[in-house]
Amino acid sequence: MNVKIAGLGIDDNVKIADVPPERIVEFAVEELSGMSIDLVFASCINFRAVEAIPKLERRFGLPVVTSNQAALAAVREVLPAVQPAAR
Repeated sequence: MNVKIAGLGIDDNVKIADVPPERIVEFAVEELSGMSIDLVFASCINFRAVEAIPKLERRFGLPVVTSNQAALAAVREVLPAVQPAAR
């Protein structure tokens, strides 16, 4: 398995939220075009990658997973087992 790691060079957690989804798609295309890939993973809780998922999936024809999406899926797996506390 090969893994490519690339970043925008933004190390400020607040500023990473300023990156628009269009730029996320553009960056992914710049970094991944021409590569043989199985999926795209975008990480950072403040990164607006969830909004870019549809365009990324159309562009690459592959699954796209974000850290926010994965965390939400994990919570949804556990949620049905959690019962409301008795009042």
